[in-house]
Amino acid sequence: MNDITTGAVTVTVPTPDDAPAIVDLAAGMLPCRLCGIAVDEAGAVPADPLVVRRYGFDSRLVAEEEQPTVLCSSCVGIEREARRVIAEQYVLTVPPGRVVAALRVLDMLGGPAPTFTDDEDVRSLVEHVPAAELIGFAGPSAKVGTCSSSRWAHVSDGLRRTLREGAARWMRTRLERPTPVAPPATSERRGCVLCGVGTVPALPSRAGEVWTECYISAASLGGGNGAQGSVDGHTCPACSAAIAATDRGGVAAVQAAVLAFIGYQRTTWEPIELTGVRGWGLRSGATPNRQPWAHVDLAGLRRSVAAFERGGAS
Repeated sequence: MNDITTGAVTVTVPTPDDAPAIVDLAAGMLPCRLCGIAVDEAGAVPADPLVVRRYGFDSRLVAEEEQPTVLCSSCVGIEREARRVIAEQYVLTVPPGRVVAALRVLDMLGGPAPTFTDDEDVRSLVEHVPAAELIGFAGPSAKVGTCSSSRWAHVSDGLRRTLREGAARWMRTRLERPTPVAPPATSERRGCVLCGVGTVPALPSRAGEVWTECYISAASLGGGNGAQGSVDGHTCPACSAAIAATDRGGVAAVQAAVLAFIGYQRTTWEPIELTGVRGWGLRSGATPNRQPWAHVDLAGLRRSVAAFERGGAS
């Protein structure tokens, strides 16, 4: 056997001189439906049977055999660990079956079950090992009356390599720390066209998801009805959310974004009379803001909002 270490994952890869991956079952034994090893059928946990079909040259089914299977104690333990992980996540956006499959991959690669920090951590693992459901004892290598010579020995070299690389990438993302991410180099504005902030903290692996491309008229950015032309650029996550919430990229979105930034909650997205609120994108060639909306008189804005509230209450 050759041990290959990638990051913190150690994988044992069979060499040509080792025992074959698939061997005959001994009497009284059944294959584990997942890892493939032989298990004493007495008292074992039953699993779905292995169905092996053979087709002729004309794609017609010519033979079908069925092999009873069980779950070994190790695979039962993985299922139990997956249930614990799922129960710990109050909001789980990943189908439970994919969580189980991902934990099987880590077991196949020789790694211990990790301690997940949150739902995002679970989702990240699942996304990095998309072929996890394919490692069970099935497919061309699985035949009636056979089993794996060792746990997961039946998994092909190509699939094993793909999953090993995915798991290694996932482990690297767990070590990441947020770094400042600027708009894409191709952007015509070096800051958010609404709030003007020049960088947003994000994990390097998520840097491509931070900025949203936008195309907005100068009038919509607060340039007035007589403003001509449009602004191409990108918006930060907060301003992108404001655009999505107002279902438009006009003055309502600009106001929604800046009002949310100062902590003012509105029940309607209809524009109100505010002076001095303009999107940073109108300032062509200007240096990006270190803080969102630094180009706006926020103290004056708060006074305007307070006056609007008093007028609305009268």
